[in-house]
Amino acid sequence: MLDRLSEARRFDGSLPALQDPQAFLARAIERRTSQERSVIAETKRFRERLIGDGAFRTALRSGTLSDADDFERYRPLWDQELGHTVWNSAALAAWPEVQLWKNWHEDLVCYRDLMTAYPSRYGTHPGFTAWRRRQEARTASELGPMHLAITHPVVAYELARGCSVGCWFCGISADSFSGTAAYADHGPLWREILSVMMDRLGPAARTGFCYWGTDPADTPDYDHFLADHQRITGWVSQTTTATPLRNIDLTRRILALSEREGPVLNRFSVLTTRQLHQIFEAFTPLELLLVELVPQMRGSLMPKARAGRALARGTSQPERDLGLSSVATTIACVSGFLINVPEQRLRLIAPTRASAECPEGYRTFVDKTFSDAADFAKLLDEVLALHMPEDLKGEALIGFRPDLRVTMDESGLRLENQASVHTVGKVPFLAELVDLLVGTPRTTQDVIEALVVSGANFFDVHRLLIELYECALIEPRDCWAAGSMALRA
Repeated sequence: MLDRLSEARRFDGSLPALQDPQAFLARAIERRTSQERSVIAETKRFRERLIGDGAFRTALRSGTLSDADDFERYRPLWDQELGHTVWNSAALAAWPEVQLWKNWHEDLVCYRDLMTAYPSRYGTHPGFTAWRRRQEARTASELGPMHLAITHPVVAYELARGCSVGCWFCGISADSFSGTAAYADHGPLWREILSVMMDRLGPAARTGFCYWGTDPADTPDYDHFLADHQRITGWVSQTTTATPLRNIDLTRRILALSEREGPVLNRFSVLTTRQLHQIFEAFTPLELLLVELVPQMRGSLMPKARAGRALARGTSQPERDLGLSSVATTIACVSGFLINVPEQRLRLIAPTRASAECPEGYRTFVDKTFSDAADFAKLLDEVLALHMPEDLKGEALIGFRPDLRVTMDESGLRLENQASVHTVGKVPFLAELVDLLVGTPRTTQDVIEALVVSGANFFDVHRLLIELYECALIEPRDCWAAGSMALRA
């Protein structure tokens, strides 16, 4: 009955049989010769300079570079007309460096999709898995194609209070830095938290990472926390830092651990062109093969998401001058838990389109504190029990998502927002169902009973409601204020 958004379910069995993302990435590296890895790394560095260095990009395309011949082998990457012509054709074989890069990039996309699929395939809490899938479906509906970049890890850990970097465009409006977790003081609690997460969520908890509104360089013991994560969950978590050169010894320890126990893809957010070249001087291309450089400097070809501080700044300055994206409206990725270790604070969150109600681009469903490891386990159990039903509760007050425009015509029901369109083919009780879902709030049970009394088949009604619920087109109405009215301790 329901014509689902085509991209809302991107995992259709087409992913490789090897389901462990880190094992997949290891094989992607191993099946390439050392020479091929070097070529890919050099091509990656050229592309990073192309995207992040406006002066280099202009000189290259104008033909004024003295060493332009050195970059001719990468022409499909910077000559847009040629790239458009050969990228998906046999003609790309004439550009072996670019062909190697394209194949490598395709493996990285597959790795990303395996990371997204992993918690649903290997999570051990059915209610949480069902909840997370609904958040994926809602995010796809709200954001459109850009949702494909979101991997929906199940937990993010903050090891500090706030962030010392203070980027003007911070998509989650991180607080100013006010202290960090010392491993000697917080190590025992940290290990207990990891053990509880693995016990409750199973292998899904492996997708956690150790930053959010924080920068790893603000925690000198960060690599010790990271090593515990690997020992307890079996995975090294991914790291993103905007200050990789502040404590370069720490950065090298993180990269070494990621390579030795992973592999895993890390990221450096690059804030200026000067910093980009300093990174180039500090690390060889091969050392950064598994590190994505995210160009955040002014003039970069990569736009910034309209969320958090960037969203606020965009109200007073032209978005084009700020380099804000026309489509990216969140940098949030977690569909699950946000845990601040030094604050002993647990939140339940999920991505959404940044707005006045959710300016940081994520919903907050729960926001509570805990006193110790035992209290953390109790709180987590309460949240899982309260917010993670496997099925739509009969007592839940339900309605269509507020961002969806609801219309009916001769073909059936149409639900749309600025990113997506969903349709439901005509069924005998559809018009009455729509009236029930947009009128005075009713429980699931009341909606079903009203339709059955009117002559609808119980099983048909129940099946359609479940489909709408699983695709996150209808929600319990207590979710609607999830951006600003979280449950607090």
